[in-house]
Amino acid sequence: MYCCIHCLTGKEPEAASSIERLFHQNGMDDTIVWFPKKVTRLRVKGKISEEMRPLFPGYIFFFFGYEQDALPAFDIRRTPFVVRILTYGDGTIDLRGPDLSVAKWIHRNGGDIAISKVVYNPGEKLHIIDGPMQGLDALVVKVDRHKKKVWVSFDLDGIMNKVSFDVDFLQGGGASKLPY
Repeated sequence: MYCCIHCLTGKEPEAASSIERLFHQNGMDDTIVWFPKKVTRLRVKGKISEEMRPLFPGYIFFFFGYEQDALPAFDIRRTPFVVRILTYGDGTIDLRGPDLSVAKWIHRNGGDIAISKVVYNPGEKLHIIDGPMQGLDALVVKVDRHKKKVWVSFDLDGIMNKVSFDVDFLQGGGASKLPY
């Protein structure tokens, strides 16, 4: 099952490492813990560089190959920098629906989201032709061609989360000439 943990923003690496260590100490070596990151372009003194930044600041995901009842054997909430394990109204922690889709999409991309290639003509739908966002089921909220960014909205636990991605805009053709 996939689960999500809320932690202190800026402490994702430390919290993920501590949680992973906790799972290993309890013999659950096949549990995978990660916090999703994205490539972000930065402009400093006129020079462009790339840096990895949290995709969802303050959130960590884990894949847990056991039943939920196995978790009370230790208390993740006592791990440094952890706020809580996200739960649904019925008390379950395993992600489902759109939340599960987002977690699996991030997991398929190794937890790190690289820059996607897109074709965009004003007034037309954004076409993602290459990269981790290809086939993504999210609502495009804003496009900034100058800064090479798109903002998409994910539904995570019933809350719409707006996330920006750096992209490479491809020239030419327009959407009508694409093969799909």
